[in-house]
Amino acid sequence: SLRVKAVGIDFVHNIIINAWVPLLFYYGVAHSDEMLKERAIALMHQLPAEENAIVRKWQAVGVKVQDAATSQSVIQLYNEYCQERQCLRCQFGVQVIKNSTIL
Repeated sequence: SLRVKAVGIDFVHNIIINAWVPLLFYYGVAHSDEMLKERAIALMHQLPAEENAIVRKWQAVGVKVQDAATSQSVIQLYNEYCQERQCLRCQFGVQVIKNSTIL
């Protein structure tokens, strides 16, 4: 027997954040349509932040991640700086190092 599984709201948000918004923004760029680009950015500020291990790491060091725009930003920072061990090239990394206590 074939069962149909319901799609959760988090899954729908992830599709919008990772597929629809980038497509909408790119379409705005390709057609020189500032309104479409602004709509894509506005959507990111309206959607809730993604919940994943990377976002939780940023929250653990005090970064407030309140919307999808911010969660995408911290994911990008993580991929560009944290994964590459480039902490001193990142203003967040520098602040975390300055505020850390060495035992």
